Amino acid sequence: MEYSFMEKFATLLRVHSERILEVATEHVEVSDCSQEIGAVIEQLSGGVPLDVAPLRDKLSNDQLLARLLRCIQSQVIEVIREKLDTEAFAVIVVHIRTKIGEAIRQFVKSKPVAMNVCDCLQAHLLQDEQDDADQSRSKQAHLLAEGIVSVLRDSVFVLDLYGNFIFLNQQALNMTKFVAQDLEGGLSIYDLLPLDYADIVDMWLESPGTKARSPFTIEFNAKDGERVLVEISAGPLAESMEIPIVVAVARDMRLERRLEMKLHEANRYFGALFTNSTSGIIVTDSDAVIVDANPVAVSLCGAEDVSDLAGISIDEISAAPDNSLKVRVLEVVENQSVVRRPFSLMTRFGASIDGDSLIIPVVVSEGKADGALIMFVDASDETQMRETLVQSERLSALGELVAGVAHELNNPLTGIMGYSQLLLKEMEIPDKRKSQLEHIAIEASRCQRIVQGLLSFARHRDSEKTQQNINDTLRETVELREYQLRADGIDFTAEYAPGIPLVFADHHALQQVFLNLVNNAHHALLNIEGRKRELRIETKLRDDSVCVSFRDNGSGIPRDIQSRIFDPFFTTKDVDSGTGLGLSVSYGIVQNHHGHILLKSGKNKGSTFTVVLPILEQDET
Repeated sequence: MEYSFMEKFATLLRVHSERILEVATEHVEVSDCSQEIGAVIEQLSGGVPLDVAPLRDKLSNDQLLARLLRCIQSQVIEVIREKLDTEAFAVIVVHIRTKIGEAIRQFVKSKPVAMNVCDCLQAHLLQDEQDDADQSRSKQAHLLAEGIVSVLRDSVFVLDLYGNFIFLNQQALNMTKFVAQDLEGGLSIYDLLPLDYADIVDMWLESPGTKARSPFTIEFNAKDGERVLVEISAGPLAESMEIPIVVAVARDMRLERRLEMKLHEANRYFGALFTNSTSGIIVTDSDAVIVDANPVAVSLCGAEDVSDLAGISIDEISAAPDNSLKVRVLEVVENQSVVRRPFSLMTRFGASIDGDSLIIPVVVSEGKADGALIMFVDASDETQMRETLVQSERLSALGELVAGVAHELNNPLTGIMGYSQLLLKEMEIPDKRKSQLEHIAIEASRCQRIVQGLLSFARHRDSEKTQQNINDTLRETVELREYQLRADGIDFTAEYAPGIPLVFADHHALQQVFLNLVNNAHHALLNIEGRKRELRIETKLRDDSVCVSFRDNGSGIPRDIQSRIFDPFFTTKDVDSGTGLGLSVSYGIVQNHHGHILLKSGKNKGSTFTVVLPILEQDET
């Protein structure tokens, strides 16, 4: 297996040798030795020790040669990092470190790295001649230092000015994955450094006598090549010492970085939920002051931007004085409870919110709620759908009842009309009787028309739909009533939008709808006295629908009965003026055309009925 690793490693060295050479010479600033460096790079994949004698002869400086070899090592590790899998990468990195380390030890004699403080101080800092009292005090100081270092959870290391490690504690070994045997031939900080951080360490070692530096962050290459992020605090071992030695404490930041990344991902995830939620969300502090709001909440409140809400108390959203929501928020914060209640509010921005509210405590500090999260679910569409469903169910139930009654009435009415017509044809009938028979025939005919209306309302049949021009259908209908409208003093105008697309519809059914709406407006306007009577009819195209609106300036329809106007037999007219079936029949016809009827009205504000019909392709009908 390792043999195949080495083959791939040799190929990578051949491909990237020029780049490795360029980076290494740039960092160490050597020249006229490219051939010798290239030979060293080529030898790295072999199984024999590196021959660095030609390169050493060129440089004539063993410390410089050691630095150059370590630069080559770092750059090779970075080149193969993304090219090999984890197992192969670890094997090759250990191979590189072994060959480079053996080559350096041929000409640079380094002391073994100490693993306890006493050995370190004895080898590098203490003077040979000390009296018994000094030795006793030194021993106590050594033991104290050893105890301090042993309990530290961070890595501690001591270096000379060349970057050679003098001391490493066990935590440092664990972090870098080296073992005690690796320290016997010496170890340099440059063995661990990616070249990106070499300049930082150079500056750090060039001024060891300065005050301790502020923590800085770099990365180490562990023994197997893994990148280790560390935060280092460093400074001279003692400000007054004559021997230039630097001590550093390195904190492994990998766990912290992973936690930061997880926290960042969590924040991004919850931020996306907050922003893209279909419910309105408002976050407050513990005093019920708004801290943030998502776009849906801003829209529901009618505000232009979240800045319009941030910083105001939750009760200040309302247009009228009302602190009930603030009280609930404060109760949730204090009791750390969850409250869900129906919610209806007119906001200070002119919007109406009608739905459910859910208030949840936001607990950041243990044992105390730091604020509240308020979720608004706008139930306007749900309410409208529920009302539409109830209306449809009501019409369906009444339709069955009406159909039965209508059929029962139709047969005797036919007999009454037939016999009255036969009697009228007899010559000897007195005029008084004839007048009474005519009255019977007229009233029976009227009853039959009512029955036909009932049957039309109750009967569910497929419409005979063809391509229709809504403008033409409406114009024909209006012509039937225009004379009477003007005769009753109604200022009537009709505007037909040009270019209205054709729709597939039942011509006669739509005429019935339009006629019912014109008749209703006509009747509403007859009750107006002392001001101008107006009826405006208009067609227009809106998105993928054709809209026909009938707007009058009559007395309007009170809000409390608007939900009932499409009910069969419900009417605001006098008993003799209507059956209460016109709007019900119209409602059914428009639904059969996959459309709907909208009402906008208020008491003494007139009424506008709008018939909305979708533009359908022929194969959809």
